[in-house]
Amino acid sequence: MKDLNEGMKLIGWQETAQKEFFGKLLPAHASREGPPLTELEYNLLARQLEAVFNTPLPEPDALLRKCR
Repeated sequence: MKDLNEGMKLIGWQETAQKEFFGKLLPAHASREGPPLTELEYNLLARQLEAVFNTPLPEPDALLRKCR
C-alpha cells in the first residue's frame, strides 16, 4: 500500500481520483477470500492488465496543455 500511495503521488494522480480508486479496490480485495479464480477468469484478467500496460503514456507536453 505504501508503494502504491507513493507511486500515485509520483505521477501526480489527483486526490479525489485516488480516494475513488481505493474506494473500489479495498472492497474488491476483501471479497477475494472466495474460491480461487478459474483458468478463464485468470486469463480474462491477464488480458485486461496487458491492455492497460500496453496503453501509451501521454506526452508531458499534452498534459501541460490540458492544465492551462
